[in-house]
Amino acid sequence: MTIHDGVLRLCGRVVSVAVALPLCLVLLSSSPQVGAASSSPETGLSSSLPEPFAGCDPVGANPSASTVQALSLVLPEAFTSTPKGTITQATSFLDQAEVQSLKPLVVIYSIKKGATWVDNRAIGLSDFVTTWKWGAKGVGPAATQYRQVVSIKKGKNASQVLVKFSTPTSNWRALFSPLLPATVSTSELASCSLPSAATDLSAGPYVIASASPSAITLVPNPRWWGPAAMFSEITLSGGVNASATQFTTPLQAGLAEATWFSPGVLEGIVSEPGVSSHVDFSNRIVSLDFATTRGGLPFGVRQAISLLINRTRLIQDSVGQIDTYITPATSHLIAQGQPNYTPLTASTATDPTTTSTLPVSRSSASRAKKALNRAGYHLSNRVWVTSQGQPFTLSMEAPLDDYWSLKTASLIRLQLGAQGIKVRISFVPSSVVVAQNLRTAKTMSGILARPTDLFAAHSAAWFTTSSIGPNSIYWAGYQKKSLNTLATQASMNMNPTDAVPLYETIDNALWSTMPSLPLFTEPDVLAWSTDIDGVVLNPYPPGTLSALLSWKLITASAP
Repeated sequence: MTIHDGVLRLCGRVVSVAVALPLCLVLLSSSPQVGAASSSPETGLSSSLPEPFAGCDPVGANPSASTVQALSLVLPEAFTSTPKGTITQATSFLDQAEVQSLKPLVVIYSIKKGATWVDNRAIGLSDFVTTWKWGAKGVGPAATQYRQVVSIKKGKNASQVLVKFSTPTSNWRALFSPLLPATVSTSELASCSLPSAATDLSAGPYVIASASPSAITLVPNPRWWGPAAMFSEITLSGGVNASATQFTTPLQAGLAEATWFSPGVLEGIVSEPGVSSHVDFSNRIVSLDFATTRGGLPFGVRQAISLLINRTRLIQDSVGQIDTYITPATSHLIAQGQPNYTPLTASTATDPTTTSTLPVSRSSASRAKKALNRAGYHLSNRVWVTSQGQPFTLSMEAPLDDYWSLKTASLIRLQLGAQGIKVRISFVPSSVVVAQNLRTAKTMSGILARPTDLFAAHSAAWFTTSSIGPNSIYWAGYQKKSLNTLATQASMNMNPTDAVPLYETIDNALWSTMPSLPLFTEPDVLAWSTDIDGVVLNPYPPGTLSALLSWKLITASAP
């Protein structure tokens, strides 16, 4: 994974931002002197996250990323992510989770002694059953995996739970992360718009004290059996710009997750003593997707449009100004920086679809022209027109909640316009809405920012469907039975490494049929005061905050 390191500071003025990019800045209010580690209960944390808080159900639904970050400190998890994009067992409530048998697949979960919910009820079998049944009914990322469970029973004692599956799957680690309490009201889960202490009952280090779309307050869980909570209170702001008071209030650490910084602003926050920084890739793949259902764009037109887009130039004019290591995407399923991703290098083509010359290479332009001619279009006064002489106008949607998607739509309009294709852009709230409208051919194309996680099966679901699971919220309507079969075969492979070639076959097929043109992975920047030791950027859900208990607060040494 490529890393940029430097020093950042937050300007005295509030940075005006509008839409979401996972550009994380973690800062403390004062310049530190390294001293002894402390778990002072007097220190609070104030955090600004890029999205408003929405949803309360991380098992059966798809809450906002800010909500997922907040709940990572509240709900217990069986497995979690590492900053390197691998899966590891979480320490919140399990001693161990291991496969007991393969035929049928049975996984045994061993619960930690003393692991309890905030109401003093021990975590146990009923919580697993509730989470399973709710997850199987829902539309969350792991819904298909929950539907593969056929039974959950008590093991040799009350601290062991046996989970039996209908088919083998290496994706069993996606389950029970998080775990829901058996006492949860499913009617409240189905209708809630925000997390709450009652609905999201804590078995983690913090409990929810209050919540609104713009703010969540967490306080230490009095029943928490693990390491002491470092902060006496955590105030999270969602979709609200950072304020200077976050970093100047005594006995308060500040965290600001900004949505976007221009290169000029980024340069303006450099060189504050005592603040470390880290630039890396996020988990978000930006792509141009096409309507492929009835009434959508035929293959030849999709291919031609893709050939006429210079992705290298696109990056140079956008995310490349933040991180020069970002290159044109080589995968529909894996973000740059994730395991098994093969980036473009000097020894390979500059761009699989175009070269870096402007507007595009002669070869790409020639191939695009032939494809459009075959589709019934022809050039008239340097404008592509239909057989009836009407200008070819491509409708394109862009999500308002992602800056880089908006920027990309604007740049693509300029590039295609220079090639004789008019682009009409309309704006919708999110990438989820873009996908919905592509499914019904309400728009012919759209920019999506899709977040990857640690399971390739979830990314494959953007382009495949399952006979047992709900469609992904990012599925844009593309259908190909052979890919559905490959995705099923890959998910049944107990060794994730052995499944890699199957997912590569899916990806290759997507390049051949072009329902989507992956463009690039968004950048991610993390900065934090050296008052906090152990902070590591983690772009994969549940995110950087989920490792908070491993951090140490460094206080000034006594004179």
